[in-house]
Amino acid sequence: MTVCQLDQAVLAWMAEGDRVAAVPPDATLAETRAGYRRACRHFAAPRPAGLATDDRVLAGVPCRIYRPARAGGSCILWFHGGGWVLGDLDTHDSLVADLADAAGCVAVAVDYRLAPEHPFPAAFEDALAVFRQLRDASPLPGVDRILVAGDSAGGNLAAAVAQACRDLGEPGPTGQLLVYPALSADTELRSRIEMAQAPGLTTADMHHFLETYLGRAPGPADLADARLFPGDAADLSGLPPAFLTGAEYDPLACDVLTHAARLRGAGVPVEAVIEAGLPHAWLRARHHAPPAAAAFARLVGAARRMAAQPRAAPGPERPAQPPSAALARPGGWPEPA
Repeated sequence: MTVCQLDQAVLAWMAEGDRVAAVPPDATLAETRAGYRRACRHFAAPRPAGLATDDRVLAGVPCRIYRPARAGGSCILWFHGGGWVLGDLDTHDSLVADLADAAGCVAVAVDYRLAPEHPFPAAFEDALAVFRQLRDASPLPGVDRILVAGDSAGGNLAAAVAQACRDLGEPGPTGQLLVYPALSADTELRSRIEMAQAPGLTTADMHHFLETYLGRAPGPADLADARLFPGDAADLSGLPPAFLTGAEYDPLACDVLTHAARLRGAGVPVEAVIEAGLPHAWLRARHHAPPAAAAFARLVGAARRMAAQPRAAPGPERPAQPPSAALARPGGWPEPA
């Protein structure tokens, strides 16, 4: 087992989160969700000054719109993490508010249906439906670019929406912001094995969330379903530019690296970084640990760059870009061939 060398501030943040979110070993789903909400609320920061919010229903799905004091013509469509089982508009409110304000973008957070009450593909269907409404009948005047984004399970949904639009021949998002996303069914990825007992998320946790999302163990048809495992799609060409960020101490680290390498090989502009010394869910530590604050700043920078890019006109496929200066693989993670 790999030894995790965590920053003292990160360790303190994790210990405090465990304390606040603690539930009995035999906790019900309702108790687990309540513990998750407590931890999210505990680490939340006040909303930035001048930022306005508006709760609305878009395509039948509850959403929250964030309008910073200064915003351009881009919208960040955010799908929250929580294994498709936990989370809501309030658990990720502080995060989305901070990102919208720092990136200078309108943001929309999506309260998609959760499993097990609503198994796959309910969350994906909600995510795609909200994207389509923003694209085709947007309530946001002046917004002409949509970046799909999300953390963990939300990153999975963002990538799946981008691929679905391409596969259906529909106009897709302008860019993808994928934060420690769950993308692949490959249980032999190196980080799935070496970080099986990582702090914050274990490989066993991942299996539990996936089976809860599906309502059963995954079968052969599930493994081939790009709505569920967008990183395993046979063809990744023609997708929008992507920024992927992961954590060194996370079973999902190689999801980031493998997907970035395959996107690059398919001619998709991509930046990727594995944040050194951080565990899964580091976004919540951005106000509490300097390494997480620096990682969040890199995410904000990527959002700003994507927001400044005009929507690409139809035409020849864009050539692959070389790895960006931000690409890092601490902990010995190799970039897949």
